[in-house]
Amino acid sequence: MKPIRICSIINGTGGEGGAERMLQRVIRHGNTPEFEHLVLSIKNFQAVAQELTAEGINVQSLDVQTDYYKLPKAVLQLASRIRRFQPDVIQSWMYMADFFGSIAACLGSPSTPMIWTIRHSTLDPAIDSRALRGCAAGSARLSRRVPTKIVLNSHAAIPNHVAAGYDESKMQVIPNGFDVDRFSPSLQLRHETRARLGIPQNVPVVGRVARFHANKDHITFLKAAQMVLAHRPDTRFLVCGEPQTISTEQVQQDINSFGLADAVQLVELQSDIVPLNCSFDIATCSSITEAFPNVIGEAMSCGVPCVSTDVGDAAIIVDKTGRVVPPQNPQSFANAILELLALPEDDRSRLGIAARQRVIDNFELTHSTGKFLDLWRELAGRQVVKSAERRAA
Repeated sequence: MKPIRICSIINGTGGEGGAERMLQRVIRHGNTPEFEHLVLSIKNFQAVAQELTAEGINVQSLDVQTDYYKLPKAVLQLASRIRRFQPDVIQSWMYMADFFGSIAACLGSPSTPMIWTIRHSTLDPAIDSRALRGCAAGSARLSRRVPTKIVLNSHAAIPNHVAAGYDESKMQVIPNGFDVDRFSPSLQLRHETRARLGIPQNVPVVGRVARFHANKDHITFLKAAQMVLAHRPDTRFLVCGEPQTISTEQVQQDINSFGLADAVQLVELQSDIVPLNCSFDIATCSSITEAFPNVIGEAMSCGVPCVSTDVGDAAIIVDKTGRVVPPQNPQSFANAILELLALPEDDRSRLGIAARQRVIDNFELTHSTGKFLDLWRELAGRQVVKSAERRAA
């Protein structure tokens, strides 16, 4: 039997973004003789693309970058490459790829079923860029005609997209998944990472991993750090990320301006975030908008209790294993951190164990990626083997 041909279209395949990494995980799970893959990147060809290419996946970049006047030509190139590949299923990831990928699909392979993958929760002029909202608005108009399925990674995203005009009847939620074998607690990594960073083993550490973007709201995290230090001056804070709309230099300036240079350490982002997570006593998410914050699931899988703002599905993910507070409220954020730091070490450890178990029970990687593979099979007209049947086999 011929393999099922899957054409994945994504804005970019560089950096450490959640969408890029989730696409990579899904394709890795589906990198079997049953499937043949083509990944088309609109913007760039970097880390994720290079890793997929090394694993035998055909990844091609149109290299649009920020030269958006190139988009019409890029759409024609997309259509041409789709036509040559003759996919059984087309899957786009994020708004730009959904919108421009849909036009290309209609030109290159109009009868092929298409999946849109939405990984954003809000469509708010006060938060989201005009370009993002423009692509989303265009996609909403196409949603009744083009995609066969619209996959969102959070329940919180559904009402906002329905209100924006998306076709609710096509929506399905597939939450992010986490490799619980890779993201796991390790005392050795904890000790090694703290030693490398010059942090004593008995000092409480609060971590924040996020791209340097206004939506991640590092300012709330830093203001909360000031408040925590007023009560627990022994606490250390680690900030880790890569520049996006905010430079690394600006983040360091913010740390200095709050008088936190001695307590907050800026750590260069690593492709393997597990050692850093293992060094935390508490992990945090201070964002003002998210759909399904990966950083929370990754830290929880490493046995670390979390404090998160109430964005996207954060409250569903954390449940009773950590604390969830209103966005842009440094005092509530600080109080939640102090509450967890005040717990006896055994009680905080039990929260971390419960956090990891919650990820295992609800957000384990193969359960999530398996749903995508089943969706590919369904749309390609192949037999879908349910997860219970796969385990029995």
